[in-house]
Amino acid sequence: CSPALSASCFCLVRQHLLEHGFDDMAPAQQESTFGRGWYFSRYASYAHYFSNGSGHLLLALVAVGNTETVVRRNASRGAPSPGFDAIITPGRPLPSKSPSAVSSISCVPFSEEYVIFDGSQALPLQLLQYEVELAGKGG
Repeated sequence: CSPALSASCFCLVRQHLLEHGFDDMAPAQQESTFGRGWYFSRYASYAHYFSNGSGHLLLALVAVGNTETVVRRNASRGAPSPGFDAIITPGRPLPSKSPSAVSSISCVPFSEEYVIFDGSQALPLQLLQYEVELAGKGG
């Protein structure tokens, strides 16, 4: 696979995560704003944006444990500070007029993200498949 995951490669990655979990896979290297870890959001609309509008979200149970609040970006971070299990960030900014972002994303009060660096802290539960209907295009 290329560093920018192709659609077929991404499908294989999703399948692997569902079958084997996060523990035996390295996080995607294309996203490391706050560190080289797995990024999670509690907001589906925010996660939708970072899925590039693929129509697929992976629902996971994430054990964040003792979280460290981090606001400074550090792409080389490989773990939270000693005594912490994960980091919580203010989130990455979204373009204001992104065509792939759901219009309700602006209603999300915080776009915080949780970052774990140990794949055993996340358990994939289900792959959700959905379609986005843009406002004004309904029947």
